Amino acid sequence: GIIIVQDYKIVFVNKAFADILGYTKDELLTFITDQVKSIVHPADQTMVWGRFKNRLEGKSIPSHYEFRAKCKDGAIRWLEAYSTRITFNEKPAIQAAIIDITDRKKTEFALKKSEEKFRLAFENAKDAIIWINPVNNQILRCNKAAETLFERKKQNLIKQHHKILFPNTHSNDSKMLLNKVLDTNQGFEQETEIVTKTKKTIPVLLTASITHLEGKPIIQAFFHDITTLQKTEQELRESKRHFQGLFNTMVDPVVIVDSRGKFLEISDKVEHVTGYKKEELLGKNFLRTKVVSTKTKALLLKNLTKRMAGIYTPPYEVNILSKDGNKHPYEIKAEKINYMNKPASMVVFRDISQRKQAEKQLLQTNQELTNAHEQLKIMNQNLEQKVKERTYQVETLLKQKDEFISQLGHDLKNPLNPIVNLLPFAIKKTEDPQIKQILQTINRNAEYIRDLVVDTLQLARINSPTVQLNLQEINLPTFINDVINDTKQYHENRKISIKNNIENNIIVKADELRLKEVFSNLISNAIKFIDQEGTLEFQAEETPDTNFIQIATKDSGIGMTQEQMNRIFDEFYKADTSRHDLQSSGLGLSICKRIIQRHGGKIWAESPGIGKGSTIYITIPKSQRN
Repeated sequence: GIIIVQDYKIVFVNKAFADILGYTKDELLTFITDQVKSIVHPADQTMVWGRFKNRLEGKSIPSHYEFRAKCKDGAIRWLEAYSTRITFNEKPAIQAAIIDITDRKKTEFALKKSEEKFRLAFENAKDAIIWINPVNNQILRCNKAAETLFERKKQNLIKQHHKILFPNTHSNDSKMLLNKVLDTNQGFEQETEIVTKTKKTIPVLLTASITHLEGKPIIQAFFHDITTLQKTEQELRESKRHFQGLFNTMVDPVVIVDSRGKFLEISDKVEHVTGYKKEELLGKNFLRTKVVSTKTKALLLKNLTKRMAGIYTPPYEVNILSKDGNKHPYEIKAEKINYMNKPASMVVFRDISQRKQAEKQLLQTNQELTNAHEQLKIMNQNLEQKVKERTYQVETLLKQKDEFISQLGHDLKNPLNPIVNLLPFAIKKTEDPQIKQILQTINRNAEYIRDLVVDTLQLARINSPTVQLNLQEINLPTFINDVINDTKQYHENRKISIKNNIENNIIVKADELRLKEVFSNLISNAIKFIDQEGTLEFQAEETPDTNFIQIATKDSGIGMTQEQMNRIFDEFYKADTSRHDLQSSGLGLSICKRIIQRHGGKIWAESPGIGKGSTIYITIPKSQRN
């Protein structure tokens, strides 16, 4: 945009600058000194108007600067100015080229916020993070976790050679580890070891990659302490070896012991399970063998004593130890029997390894489901609360909006009414032709402002969700005839033929007052764009879904381009501003669109092109009596 300011008054402004602030050019050119100064945000006024004064005085100051400006609607936008001192009407003035940089500023602010988040994430990361300069191999930056892992303060790490991180590297030279990233331009992971300041060797998973600082590549290294992980993996390997023969048993092993626990008979499967030969167990008391653990021995002896006393013992679980030291979970079912005419106990061992695993998984799954259910419950509670809060906010805003519309209508229409009513009287009484012409111009503008206020409030009320439609059954052809008669003033002095071709049996269900406003608007709008002679026709038919009536208003006017058809229902859009500058508020078709939408229908425009007429289509719910 371009603006020229002289003596703190705007003496020239183009449309681009006016559009930025939401004013018209004429509005800005009428601004007095305080209004001009108030365009600049209070926080920037000293800087902007100080430069304005200095440049007028011929002082050497930067011509480029940024500042905030207040728009007509109260919004704040960032502007970039390039100002120069010029002579305008033989007097010094300041000319400024203005660029709207609001979006760029938002991006800059977002970037600063993002950088702060990155800094917090970097500093509070659990893993040690270190940035290394590949040119001189110096450490550029590290986080708190690096201080803890290496047992060194940041100031003792930064600017040190990266070899301080690997003083006793066993796997590879540290330079080869990190420079591998630069050689391949790809990140890598490798397990290695670091030595702390107190000489502790810690296994770590080193992840290195390329990042950039101030446009230059640097190496970003993550050090994850895997001491616990290695220990856990070792334990898992040992546990796997410990239970590796658990699932190999397919047939239940069986033993028979006497009343004191001495092995009398052993099946072949016991040898497969325990690794002990029969001869290593037969004749020995299980208490003196290593087939079961000390804890299991006590349980076996307790239940054996009960059975020998005639007390029933339900199945129970034990761990069987094989010769190689492995433990096997089994479920024991035992019965008292006579063996070689002596009381004994027959014990059957059933492998329950899979069942144990399933129980563990089931327990874990149940816990996960419980946790998920609790989380879902909390989320639902939070969502319900947010919905309630948002609903209350929306209801409050709608109420405020309705109150604002009502007050706005009162405040705007009251001062306009006497102006509009008195101006014709003043025009009639004035004999001076020049004054009469001025008053007529004022009168046209005042009527335009009044119509604009009325249409704007009408559109706002229609948009309000609190507005209720008074739906009733309407005979469409009769209704159209009434509207045509009511709008005769628009066409009675012109040779325009208006035809109502709608059949008599078509009944629609609509708000009669609102629908009349729609067709009055369509008729007056069509007539504006018809020359002295032309036609306007109304047609109607049932839509394919049979629930709506489609009505066509076809004229022989100047037609429309595709762009005009796309924008004709936009607020304040005028298809031909050169011909109808003050005859329309640009809201008529926008109001029609909202009224039709509130009825659940649609409205659109079609035209073969410029000079070939236009057709406005609308759909309205039909009456069930049709």
